[in-house]
Amino acid sequence: MTQHAAYHEAGHAVVRLRIWPGSARHLRATIKPDAETGGHVHHRKWTVQKASLGQLINEAVCALAGPIAEEHYTGRRNDGGAGQTDDSPFLVRGSDYNTVSEIVTELTGDDGEEQQALWTWLERRARNYVVADWNTIDLVAKALLERETLAGKELFALVYPQP
Repeated sequence: MTQHAAYHEAGHAVVRLRIWPGSARHLRATIKPDAETGGHVHHRKWTVQKASLGQLINEAVCALAGPIAEEHYTGRRNDGGAGQTDDSPFLVRGSDYNTVSEIVTELTGDDGEEQQALWTWLERRARNYVVADWNTIDLVAKALLERETLAGKELFALVYPQP
């Protein structure tokens, strides 16, 4: 499971740095488990009510990038321990699900059809980032497996290597 967590957290971290390169000073990725998760990417906190539309969309994409990277690595969907089946309409579970759900609800209200369409679009966008940056996600995941925790400067150096 540690390898799963490494790819999951690497997905979050790499996509976050691709979307917001300046966020490195507020970023830290770890696969050190705590009471609730097998790892975490610490970043500057935000609130839905104060965020712009672009920030909300990008935050949802970052939240989805973790489970999508884990899925890409394992070749199967992650139910996040929630016991949900592969026919569940949403790929992501747990705290990532809560983040995206809050954003989707903020943007669509209670319209189930609009919510599903937005989830699908956000998942596609996150998947595009993950696939396009798979080699970098793999590099960051391997570094997490070796060191367990990476500071923002270390992540930035892996995502934006200098010649």
